[in-house]
Amino acid sequence: MRIPADGIIDHIDGYALLNEAILTGESQPVQKKLLDEIFSGSINEGSGFQMKVTKTGEDCRIQQLTNCVQRALSKKIPISNIVNTVSKYFTPGICVLAILTFTLWMICFQHIPDLENKLKISSYIQFSFQASISVLCVACPCAIGLAIPLAIMISTGVAAKYGLFIKGGPPIQILYQVKKMVFDKTGTLTIGIPIVEFLVTTNGINFEENIKFIYNLVSNSNHVLSRAIKKFCEQKYNFLCKINLEVKEITGFGLEGYYGVNINRRVVKMGKEDLMKMNDVLISEKIKMDVSIPCTEGATVVYVSVNSLLWGYFIIRDEIRSDAYYTLHNLKLMNIKPVMLTGDRMETANYVAKKLEIDEYYYNKSPEEKCDIITDLTKYGKKVAMVGDGVNDIIAIARSTVGISMGSGSDITAETANVV
Repeated sequence: MRIPADGIIDHIDGYALLNEAILTGESQPVQKKLLDEIFSGSINEGSGFQMKVTKTGEDCRIQQLTNCVQRALSKKIPISNIVNTVSKYFTPGICVLAILTFTLWMICFQHIPDLENKLKISSYIQFSFQASISVLCVACPCAIGLAIPLAIMISTGVAAKYGLFIKGGPPIQILYQVKKMVFDKTGTLTIGIPIVEFLVTTNGINFEENIKFIYNLVSNSNHVLSRAIKKFCEQKYNFLCKINLEVKEITGFGLEGYYGVNINRRVVKMGKEDLMKMNDVLISEKIKMDVSIPCTEGATVVYVSVNSLLWGYFIIRDEIRSDAYYTLHNLKLMNIKPVMLTGDRMETANYVAKKLEIDEYYYNKSPEEKCDIITDLTKYGKKVAMVGDGVNDIIAIARSTVGISMGSGSDITAETANVV
């Protein structure tokens, strides 16, 4: 459920899980407790709660971001505006110059004796008129006037074949001058949806039965990590089936599931390491060492225990797009430096930057801080393009020289960008 207004959590049992990716770029849901501030546009992926509304309408954070976009756009001066301003005075000026040319030649013929014979012309009026027309032709070259719209039309047509929608000529005129291209991470360089990288089982007993149980357990949860595990099971195993079980969501920690009775009763718990500790599930030092590397790279570990014994764990991360490395490599060949700008945590940013060989990157940045960074990068007339997909990117996109939105991004981002 999407949060309709800004406010604070007024009543809750335990913790809430809010997906704030649209505002911050954080790829994982954020845990919220009593009296914590929440913002409109966030999505509740955990248990329900009561909230006290503190801001609505124009005062909401998402509306403030929209206002920042308007201010950022007002600071941009497209080349088309310059051309229109010049044309406003240029065209009347040329017309006046043509009239003056005609008048001056007429005066010359009236006051300079035998000028008509010296120039070998039959009519001085015709000559004066031709001179004035020549001024108009030289000042307004039709070839250039026709070539520019034609070039823009062909360029936008070719771009459309490759899935790019360019809004008019100014982006095309500026893009070749861009020396830095700034990328958002979540949903731009990465897919934006967490996927299971692999499953490690520490106890292979009853593998098929436990996988069926895990599948049914996560099917009863709407959490983003549960959806990732469910999809992983559906793609990898063909022996899944429906099982009736009791499911309990432990907000902020994970899931519990119960199946069977008496001696056949099975209790499965899935979640973070804290959930395992709370239920006295032993995690060996070797396993802790094995998961430490992916954890430092921004991955999430979901442990699974069966009847208080560790059964295995899932490694989940937001996958890097398959064409991201190729795209950035080509930019470098064109002498365009790629930069990553994300609101996500340091570990995830470090991992993606290392994988894609990005030297300059920024993390834990709010939408306003992203705008400030773009402002710094565009100092002294430098041309910078910004590529993003979320509402958290719109101020930076508006402030950049050329804003580029992913086609899968939000509507307001696509509306703000010059290229989609």
